[in-house]
Amino acid sequence: MSYPVVFIFSLSILIASVIGWVRFKRIDPAYYPFLYCLWIGSLNEIINYILAANHQTNALNNNIYALLESLLLLWLFKNWGNFDRAPRLFIALLILFPAVWIIDNFFISTVTRFTFYYRIFYSFILVLLSVHAINGLILTESKNILKNAIFLLCMGFVIYYTFSVLVQTFWLYGLNVSREFTIRVIFILLAINLFANLIYALAVLWMPTRRRFTLPY
Repeated sequence: MSYPVVFIFSLSILIASVIGWVRFKRIDPAYYPFLYCLWIGSLNEIINYILAANHQTNALNNNIYALLESLLLLWLFKNWGNFDRAPRLFIALLILFPAVWIIDNFFISTVTRFTFYYRIFYSFILVLLSVHAINGLILTESKNILKNAIFLLCMGFVIYYTFSVLVQTFWLYGLNVSREFTIRVIFILLAINLFANLIYALAVLWMPTRRRFTLPY
């Protein structure tokens, strides 16, 4: 599988990014962390392509992006009210995410090499937060849940990050010894990434508009 093909699959994130840019001023600010994540992710994919074209490693920028992505999505869940009943949990994760990232990138491994422990850790946390949010929506949502942006985003998170945990575990424990197996896993990950990005694009379309301020009579 050639890298240009991989790059094209990865650029599917631009669909949601462009829609978010067009609708930005009308979208409820609670969803802004996800839009920031989309734009940073798009920039990271472009950086990946430039580095690969020049035969340079893209480990550093991807390790930094992993931290930014996790913190932005944590902020997103806070905006949705997932931590209203457990504010200390948000503070704990806000401290724990950077702490685990530093340990993984500077003590267990090095920031200039691809690291796995942090990706497994935050992916697992995001899946748990997503499942919790979905359960809450199923119990409370009275309208068509497929038009609910939170539900769509959480479904995308569960699908992508669950498989991401499996892939990172494969790499961590050296299960990528077979070239054919590695290619198949990468192709499945790309397909899931494409599917998740399309879900994100649909979610951005369904994101509620910001509330208008009206003076009381």
